[in-house]
Amino acid sequence: MRRALIALVLLGGVARAAPADHAYELVEEQRIDEARREVGALVRARPHDPEVAFVDGDLARHSGEYARAAERFGEAMKLRGRVGEEARQLRDLARATDETTQGYVALRGKHFVVWHQPGKDELLAPYALAALEKAMAALGDDLGWRPTEPVRVEIYPEVADLARV
Repeated sequence: MRRALIALVLLGGVARAAPADHAYELVEEQRIDEARREVGALVRARPHDPEVAFVDGDLARHSGEYARAAERFGEAMKLRGRVGEEARQLRDLARATDETTQGYVALRGKHFVVWHQPGKDELLAPYALAALEKAMAALGDDLGWRPTEPVRVEIYPEVADLARV
């Protein structure tokens, strides 16, 4: 996506694509607080621009807002070439993930939120959350990265569900 947006910069003018490219980088780097501010400003300025829709959809996808992500990726499909095709694939993925995670509940920790089906994975979720939090405590500084918001983790009860999403 990044290369495609850079190509849009070269083809469509630096002022239009560069902010969307930077916002996309923020999302991919999980700098969600910064990304929300930057993407919000882009959406207010150009709400129906396909480049902005792509980045807004990507932020929504990373935030677990799958239905909104699918809608925004649908708008981004107006982009030509590889980026438009990537938007279509991500729209389909967001739709499948939204359907798969309907009814999931959250178990919240300091750095992670574990989403799971009620009942089936309720026993696993606390252990998964504890292991993730311990790993963050032990490795967070070594990795040189600390999320600005809790990381979303989803437990899928069936391999087929994982394959869909």
